[in-house]
Parts: sequence; C-alpha cells; structure tokens
Amino acid sequence: MSKANRTCRLMPRQTGVTLIELIVVLAIAAIIALIGAPSLTTIIKDSRLRLGANGLQNSMALARSTAVARSSRVTICKSSDGTSCATSGDWSQGWMIFEDTGTIGDSTDDTTVDGNGDQRVRVKQGLDVLVTIVGSAGIESFVSFDGSGFTRDASNNYQSGTFTVCDDRGDAGRARAVYLGAAGSSRVGDLAGGLTCDG
Repeated sequence: MSKANRTCRLMPRQTGVTLIELIVVLAIAAIIALIGAPSLTTIIKDSRLRLGANGLQNSMALARSTAVARSSRVTICKSSDGTSCATSGDWSQGWMIFEDTGTIGDSTDDTTVDGNGDQRVRVKQGLDVLVTIVGSAGIESFVSFDGSGFTRDASNNYQSGTFTVCDDRGDAGRARAVYLGAAGSSRVGDLAGGLTCDG
C-alpha cells in the first residue's frame, strides 16, 4: 500500500457544519424573512377579504336555495348574537339565516326571528375586527327571498345592491364586493362602478 493511500485512510471524514457556516445561513434566512414579512401580511389581509366576501355570498346562495326548497320566505340578516337581527353596525358582526313563516307584508315584522314557527337555518360568527361589510341602500340590514328565489323586502319590493368588503387599508384595488340581483342571484367580484371603501 502506498504512503498516499495510507494518509487518505487515516484522515477522519468531516461531518456537520462549522459555526461560521451556521451563522451565514441564519443571516441569510433573517434577511429573507425581513423581505418577505410585508408581503405575507398582505397575503393574510387579502385572504380575510376573500373569506368575508365568499362567506357572505355562500350564505346568500344558501338562503335562496332554502327558500326555493321549502317554498317559503327565508331571510338573511346581520346579527351579532345569532338570535335576533341587528339594526346597527355592519355585516362583519356576523349574520344568520332563518325561515320566516310570516307572509310578506303582513302585520308582523318579517325581518326578525319570532316564536311563531320561525326556524334558524345557519348562524355565521363575526369576522376579523379589521374587516367591514357594508350593504348599499335597501340591503343594509337584511335580504329576504321568497319561495321562487326572488328577493323581497317587508313591503314586497325587490331588493338588490352591493355589499362592499373592505379592511383597515381602505384599498379599493384590493377590496371585494358581493353583488346581489333582484332575481336572487349573487356573485363576488372587484369593486366597480365608482364604489369605494369610503362609501
């Protein structure tokens, strides 16, 4: 066996990393984290806006399909406690869907859950405190669907409009909207037609 081969055999193999290599890797990771932190915050906030808009639109679709399936009036209203409709605040406090056994335009209030057979269908808890959902005129507090799936208020008028979904950034470019038609269909999209988070 040659002397060179003996020397190679006797030298131990190095494993692991040195302290300097570890410090360099940690420094690079810290720099990447600092660069990525603002974009991660943006992603989280955008996700909250999408969740709020999609959650409301899905609830609108559920209320409409329930009204058609049961051939009865079904209402979705903003609600912080899940038992009664709220008249103040915005939709981000939460909402509930309930079947209203009263007839449209009768002497009782068609926008509240009462003890005359009204049944709650679903309750949605409040959203993140930084998210706001504001309904336009006519849909500020509730939307009701008749047995055919059309929107009707307590006076038997059609309801339609836009729910503006914003957050603390007030950025109309990132804000979302839920559009509701008188026929009862709804969809999520970007703010359009001059809508802004400022109202």
